[in-house]
Amino acid sequence: MGNLVLIGASHNAAIGNKPFKDKLASYENAPIIQQRQIKEFAIGEKLRERLHK
Repeated sequence: MGNLVLIGASHNAAIGNKPFKDKLASYENAPIIQQRQIKEFAIGEKLRERLHK
């Protein structure tokens, strides 16, 4: 999913080839709403997984 996120060139250079979980923090103040939505979705998925264990 992380490879499908629209980001600017400087943002892409800053996050590089980091794991997706590390990239989520960089989406917090992103100018593109899609990035914030993906972060919210990923956090929600983690909570659901914990509740079903």
